[in-house]
Amino acid sequence: MKPNAFVVIFKTVLNLENQETYNAYVAQMNTLVKKQEGYLSHLSFRNEDGLGLTLSYWENEKAIAHWKKHAAHQKAQQEGKEKFYINYTLEIAQIKRSYSFP
Repeated sequence: MKPNAFVVIFKTVLNLENQETYNAYVAQMNTLVKKQEGYLSHLSFRNEDGLGLTLSYWENEKAIAHWKKHAAHQKAQQEGKEKFYINYTLEIAQIKRSYSFP
């Protein structure tokens, strides 16, 4: 990832009872986020116990704030709090250096 980009680190514990509905929201948000100005990429992981991590990369903080306020994303956030997540933590960091191999 390019230096000075931003990463949103979203750590979650999922309520596994509502997984089908949750997966539908994930698919919708995955499609929608890719259309947002300033969006660069994202990746997600979840283990069998429901612990998950999503990293989304953005050009700047303004783009992150715009995504946070998007109406469909706000609805998904509210549903997440009410139905899907046992808990979550969200952190935003700026990338100062990036290395890769090969």
